[in-house]
Amino acid sequence: MSIRIVQSTLLCLLIGCADAHDGHHHIPPEVERQAQNLVFPLALGQADYGPANWIKSPNYSTSNRGKGKITTVVVHTVQGSYNGCISWFQNPSAKVSAHYVISKSGQVTQMVKEKDVAWHVGSQNGYTVGIEHEGWVSDANWATPAMVTASAKLTCYLVKKYGLTATKTHIKGHVELPKQTHTDPGKYWPWESYLNQVSACVKGTGGSSGPVGPTCPSSCDDGNACTDDTCVSGICKSTYANGKVCWDGDACTAGESCKQGKCVGGAIVKNCDDNNPCTVDGCSSGACTHQAKSLPCDDGDPCTLKDLCKSGSCIGGTTKICNDGNPCTEDACVGGQCVTTATTGGCDDGDPCTVKDSCKGGQCTSGVGTNCDDGDPCTVGEQCDKKSGQCTSGLKADCTEQGPCVTGVCDPKTGCLPANDGQSCDDGDPCTQATRCKAGQCDGGSKVDCNDGNPCTHDSCNVKGCLNLPHAQPCDDGQACTLADICVGSVCKGQLISCDDGDPCTTAQVCVQGQCTAGKGVCDDGNDCTRDHCTAGQCNHKPLVSDCDDSDQCTIQSYCKGELCQGGVPIDCDDGDPCTSDRCVSTRGCLHDIGACAADAAKSVKTSSANDGVGSGGCAARPRSTAPASPLNFALWACVAALIVRRRRRI
Repeated sequence: MSIRIVQSTLLCLLIGCADAHDGHHHIPPEVERQAQNLVFPLALGQADYGPANWIKSPNYSTSNRGKGKITTVVVHTVQGSYNGCISWFQNPSAKVSAHYVISKSGQVTQMVKEKDVAWHVGSQNGYTVGIEHEGWVSDANWATPAMVTASAKLTCYLVKKYGLTATKTHIKGHVELPKQTHTDPGKYWPWESYLNQVSACVKGTGGSSGPVGPTCPSSCDDGNACTDDTCVSGICKSTYANGKVCWDGDACTAGESCKQGKCVGGAIVKNCDDNNPCTVDGCSSGACTHQAKSLPCDDGDPCTLKDLCKSGSCIGGTTKICNDGNPCTEDACVGGQCVTTATTGGCDDGDPCTVKDSCKGGQCTSGVGTNCDDGDPCTVGEQCDKKSGQCTSGLKADCTEQGPCVTGVCDPKTGCLPANDGQSCDDGDPCTQATRCKAGQCDGGSKVDCNDGNPCTHDSCNVKGCLNLPHAQPCDDGQACTLADICVGSVCKGQLISCDDGDPCTTAQVCVQGQCTAGKGVCDDGNDCTRDHCTAGQCNHKPLVSDCDDSDQCTIQSYCKGELCQGGVPIDCDDGDPCTSDRCVSTRGCLHDIGACAADAAKSVKTSSANDGVGSGGCAARPRSTAPASPLNFALWACVAALIVRRRRRI
């Protein structure tokens, strides 16, 4: 990698080079059309190169380049007009620029300071100075002699200034730099004639007016920038180039033009005014000079006097004194005028009988009277003499007026004698209790407890005693199922917790100990022969084919049919006891009535002869013994035996 590329890369890292030059040769047509009638305001005398006008472009990177950092001059073709190029470079959205632009007539405009980085060759911006030329690379006649000569003079100036050589080593076309996609300045740029003019100018062989170089075999260039030199049929001819922009060699002037073969004018002097009254401004070799002077000046502060220049700066003199002699005002100078501001704080009103005098509204107001004491503890009401400031004797003190803890006796040494410590007293404060005398003062005792136990009152005590005022602040009502408890009229009230689960198929939930209970289904119809369910709040009951309970205690194996429970098989209520009458009641089940044995026995007696001893009752319906026996006795015996068995079963 070459040293120049390394320098470029390092400089780009330091200053943040823009690589946005790929479009600057293609000026939009609308910009060209609008630029044709533009008149650009020129800032003469502000360009680095004396003959150049100054029109600043916003498209550049601030730097501080100089000799050693600038190593290459780059020649461009703008692919457009002089005005169009200047207009395009002034557009921030274009993001392109060059240091100089040259017209076909030789006019030069600088748009970026040489120390700063213009955006004209992408990654190679850091070490280059770019010169744009009006014209098109496809036009064989675009490089006019006036433009080439003006460009050669500018390049000569740059070569000398930055210690370069007048060769292709340091002067290159855009196309010759690394990583470029452009072909300018094109095949019609007169490199040989151009470099010869630059070389002659650098060597000083082209005369004082500028560079020379062969323009034809007989070399007709007379070295005068204010003549147009041509070769016609081998004869050199020079004509005045009146009105042509030129440079008289003085970088501190501008506006020169050719007149009768001479560069004259220069009436526009470079503006070197730094707006500093403490410097003498001038221009030397194109550079502004500012010499410090020691003269009276004005530092801009009207509250300073006798300002004086020192080391190029205006130093404020003495401060204007503002004092109105009033101890109750602060005095200051504002805008050259004294301004007073009233203050607060202590002061002296001149009265020896007052203390703690203070400022109010800018005036010293009297404080309280002096604590005048004649030294006798048994006198009161001493007065202060406003002339001498001395106390006069007072009246005999009445000790009975000095509180409940002072006796009526006054000791000339100590004053009113105190009552015995511990003696009950009243300090006059309804907010204290159990007050007692101590060292002549009624001790405050303990505070009265004004707490009424209600969280919805503010409890306090004042000169009227306890106050329990209601408030409307948050509180706690002690109920777990309420929220946002707040005091209302001295009562703590809360809002019941809403336990609605939002399901229309369940009963409402309720709050218990701060927790919501689960809701229950609302569609149970109590029929074992239906399946109950709820959808979107609507109950549905579908028939079931299953066992059920028909509520009849006299049947078993009940079953569902058409949403109804059908009765099953009747139950057998026979308990095998001949002495009971068995029957079934649907609401009670099997019943076994006793007392039938006596009836059966009676029937047995009446029908024993006819029926061979077999009665119609249950008790007699069993074989008789072969032993002779009384039918009635047998029937009674059998009934008694049955009753005994029955009773034992129940036990």
